[in-house]
Formats: sequence, C-alpha cells, structure tokens
Amino acid sequence: MSEKLDQFARDLLEKTRANKLDWRIMANPMGREEFSVDLEKEYRFHIWLVVSGENRAITLQLWKDQRPVLESVANNWPGISNGEIVQERVKRFRAYSDLFDAVRESVYGGEETMGEVEQLLRRIG
Repeated sequence: MSEKLDQFARDLLEKTRANKLDWRIMANPMGREEFSVDLEKEYRFHIWLVVSGENRAITLQLWKDQRPVLESVANNWPGISNGEIVQERVKRFRAYSDLFDAVRESVYGGEETMGEVEQLLRRIG
C-alpha cells in the first residue's frame, strides 16, 4: 500500500474524468484488463483489475524509465481486523474502482458513445 499512489489515484481520476489523459489498452497475455497512460519525462501509470469469483483486486503502478517504481493494490477481500481498518479498505477499494471504471470508460467510450451508435444505426434503417 502506498499513500502517495492513493493520492495519485485521486488526481488521475479527476484528470481522467476531465478527458485530460489518453489512456490505452495494454496487451495482456494473463487475460486481465490493463490500461496505461504516459506522462512526460518517462513516467507512466498502469492500472489493472484481477477478478476471482466475488473477489476483485485493482493494482496501480507508477513506472519511470520502463520499470515500476511504486505499486499499490486495493481489494474487496473480507477484512479480519476491527471495523475501522475494514472501513479504510472499503474506502480505498472504492477510490481505485472509480478510477478503473473511469479509465475503462475513457478507453471504450461511455453512454455518449452508445447513444451515438444507436442514432447511427437508426439512420441506416
């Protein structure tokens, strides 16, 4: 867990929702959904989701010069600790989930894209 990456996740979410970042799909032989965005000065972020049954884990990595330098994982696995720690885990997972969903939507298009396609199909006849 990295508090700095947690802050970056909030910043990335804001920039992604404002369409200021150009995320792209990463080819991934492991079959997971993975996305990447390049920043200046050889910095890059990767984010991916791993699903196993009801369990979800989202990993966020910061890369510099073609290698990872920071990594953080948020998951929805049940907590064994007291309620305070579990609440922090839930809050963190929701933040990473919001980022992942925003990234996916920015890459694949959201409701706006679906609406445009529906209109195009209606015009075709």
